[in-house]
Amino acid sequence: MNSVKNIVFRKVTLCDLIFLENGHMSKTFSDGSSDPITISPAQGESAPRPKCKESEVQTDNDLITPTVDVQTAPDPRVDIGTSSTGVKYAPPKIDDYELYQFLKKIEPIALRELVPTSAYQYLEKKINSTNIVLKSSFETDSQFSVSGLSINCTGSTVAVALEVPNHYGFCKHSTQLHFISTVSNNRHEIPLDSCVTALKYHPHYPAIIAMGHHTGEVSVIRNDDKWAQTKLGDSHLNRIVAVDWLADRQTVMALVSASVEGLICVWTLKGRNSRTKFLEQCSPMKISDKDGSISCMTVIPNSSDALVGLESGAIVRVPLPFECSFVQRERQFYSGHTGPVVNISICPIAPGLCVSVGSDELFCIRNSVVNDPLSMSILLNCQLFDCAWSVHSPSVVAVVAVDRVVIMDFCVSATQPILSFDAPNANKVVWNENIPGTLIVGCTDGKVLFFGCEEGGLEQRPGANRLMSQWEAQTKTVLSSA
Repeated sequence: MNSVKNIVFRKVTLCDLIFLENGHMSKTFSDGSSDPITISPAQGESAPRPKCKESEVQTDNDLITPTVDVQTAPDPRVDIGTSSTGVKYAPPKIDDYELYQFLKKIEPIALRELVPTSAYQYLEKKINSTNIVLKSSFETDSQFSVSGLSINCTGSTVAVALEVPNHYGFCKHSTQLHFISTVSNNRHEIPLDSCVTALKYHPHYPAIIAMGHHTGEVSVIRNDDKWAQTKLGDSHLNRIVAVDWLADRQTVMALVSASVEGLICVWTLKGRNSRTKFLEQCSPMKISDKDGSISCMTVIPNSSDALVGLESGAIVRVPLPFECSFVQRERQFYSGHTGPVVNISICPIAPGLCVSVGSDELFCIRNSVVNDPLSMSILLNCQLFDCAWSVHSPSVVAVVAVDRVVIMDFCVSATQPILSFDAPNANKVVWNENIPGTLIVGCTDGKVLFFGCEEGGLEQRPGANRLMSQWEAQTKTVLSSA
């Protein structure tokens, strides 16, 4: 017979409770560990099998709240109709009194949410409170008037040209060309034999500058020395009103000059010796108009065309007579001014867009798509002398009026200036490309004034580039909706 092994129960079970019912009720049991209980089977019998009583145990599923099906009745005020395409809702009836009570409750909440934050207030204050103040001033010669301003490509030096006011007849005046540093108080000048009426720095070389004289001569100065010069009476017989460089993005091809008698000449620098050059004239061009006297001119960047302002008030886009211009194009005439065009300034990012000022007190914005101006306005009810487009902010233009300079921002308004400042006897203006928001103003009494923003600069507004490109390509409808 096989031996029966002892069964040891460490914890009290239902079997222990059955055993206790047979007379062993004196022993106390607990849930902890206790003495082992030995059950010995009788001889010839097998060990008893404990029987466990089954009891019901509550599970987690019984604790879950049964799902409640909630049915909502449709709003009787809304008529709901179904169709194969979707659900159609009839507009509910609105009680004016209930709506009034609702708006009355949310009014203080809405007003509190609409209060500008501190960041918005700072940005609005920074944009609207831009103040331009006088930084420094220089005196040249009170007997002369500033006839031209030009800044070199690095923005470190501004050249100042002088002429006698109300100059008539042949010029025999000895003047000076002044060079003023924009980063320090350093200045120097070089003597000249006649009055300078036009001035333009080389777009790539900061030491080369072209000048037009009252005698009709054109000269180029390099490192304070005369590099090249035309002869007296060579082509132009009257006062030079404008000089500019014909260039693309990398190289300068020629020099362009325009005189008051309506003659435009293109000059190329020739000569093997780098120290001395001479100006070789291409075929000159005459503006054929009944009032063909030229008052101003500017070359369109990266092209061989120029915008020419006439004494009659018209603006002409002409192809320049240059040897590399193989395509023959017709001239385009743009109307607008009723008096002589004083100056034309081209947008730096949109060459097809320009602004012009005239002696008729009108400020015009125009593009090459339509003949009529996009906008024509009288800014200050006074004569305008000059205009200059900012390079850093393509929507900002400076305009010189009588004893004042105004700043236009086309992202704000095309007819109203955003700010103005006093500049006595001002007649010329140019932006300092080295320091954004800085202007240099020339005066009729020979003074040169440096103006700058009191805090920061005239920052470019969002969307300025896109707006200028739209004005360049579109017609009046774009400008009127801006």
